[in-house]
Amino acid sequence: MATFGKTTTSGSYDNDGGGNQRGSKFVLTEEGNLSKISMHSRVGSAGSVNVKCGIFLDNGSNTPTTFKGATNAVAISNTTAQWNDFTFATELYLPAATYWIVWLSESNTLYHQFNADALTNGHAYAGATYPNFTDPFGTPSYQNWEVSIYATYTAGGPPTSIFLDMWVPKTNQPYLEKEGMVNY
Repeated sequence: MATFGKTTTSGSYDNDGGGNQRGSKFVLTEEGNLSKISMHSRVGSAGSVNVKCGIFLDNGSNTPTTFKGATNAVAISNTTAQWNDFTFATELYLPAATYWIVWLSESNTLYHQFNADALTNGHAYAGATYPNFTDPFGTPSYQNWEVSIYATYTAGGPPTSIFLDMWVPKTNQPYLEKEGMVNY
C-alpha cells in the first residue's frame, strides 16, 4: 500500500463552515486503486457529523474539475483530533495525474487540520450540499494552505476481474432471458 497527499499534521484547525466541498491538491505519480481517504479532523462539540470524501481531477491550471468518485459516509464524533478513515465501496482506479482530495460535511461543526505552509492556492472550496458532491467542482475560492488529508492506494492498473453469469441450454432448446423466450 502507498499514499499520496498530506500525511503530516500541525496544530492549526479551521471550521469547515458547512455547505462547501473543500480540499487540497496532490500528485499521484503512478496509476493505482484507491481503497480509502484519511483526514485529520475532529468535531467542535459533543455529537457527531456525517462526512464523505471524494476525488476531483485537476485541470492543469490549479482548479479541481471532474468528479472521479466518493467514499462511504462516516459519522465523526471525536472531539480530539485524529485520523478518520473514509473507505470506498469498491476501489477507485486512477491513472497518474494531479487530483484534489476533498470532503463534504453535513454541518459546520467539523474542524479539519491544516498546515500553514504558505502554499499559494493550496486549499480550494466551492458550494455543495451534503451528501452530493457537484460535478464539475464549480468556481473555487482558495486559501493558502494544505489540509492534512491523503489517499491510500495499491499501485497498478484497473481491476481485471470479470463476472460471467451464463446458462447454456441443450441444442435447439429455448432459453429464458430477462425479457422473455428466445429461440435459436
